Amino acid sequence: MKALSLSILIGLISLTASASVGSSDPSDLNQYRNPKYTILSKGTLNEGIPNKGVFTKYGTVYTNLTNVCQEGNTIKTVQPVRVCSKWGYKLKTCKNGPNEGQKKCFDRDERECKAYSKVHGSSAITAPKKTCARISDKESREWRMKYSHTDKKFKTDFPNCSVFKTFMATIVTNYDFLIISNRGYASEADERRYGGALVDEVDYTIPACSAL
Repeated sequence: MKALSLSILIGLISLTASASVGSSDPSDLNQYRNPKYTILSKGTLNEGIPNKGVFTKYGTVYTNLTNVCQEGNTIKTVQPVRVCSKWGYKLKTCKNGPNEGQKKCFDRDERECKAYSKVHGSSAITAPKKTCARISDKESREWRMKYSHTDKKFKTDFPNCSVFKTFMATIVTNYDFLIISNRGYASEADERRYGGALVDEVDYTIPACSAL
């Protein structure tokens, strides 16, 4: 009877543990951003939450996935991002002239940020982009016909392409994450594959801006 009760108890514990995997709400992803857990991409097992590139008036900046939301065909930052708003040249010690020996000259080969600003950014989810045309593409065949009588070599190293082609690119908005506990017991299989116990699986979709 005791053996039967123990078997039932073990079964209930197993069911409870299994139910926890995939049970987290996507909005709770941030609760795992602490030393107790490791967040892995389910497909690649890459560690951490990826960043998303957004455009600002000062240029492109990368922000954490959890800091963007969707609005139509656009992702937007939820909180403003810190970006360099003013660039200048690094100061160096003058080697000659009236300021020789003083750190008043500029190193024209090394730029540095002089001021930062916090701004919002956005990026299109689906948009046309340019890439190098492959040798089998129509654009490449036309280029080779045009320059076949010259010594020009066909290049496919972006951005030094001999010829470009345009394609529609769509950024990823859905992610599957595995949550690994860095503490406590882990099965031999989990330890071997993940380096710890698999405690949750989060299916994360970039949320709608209207829901925040």
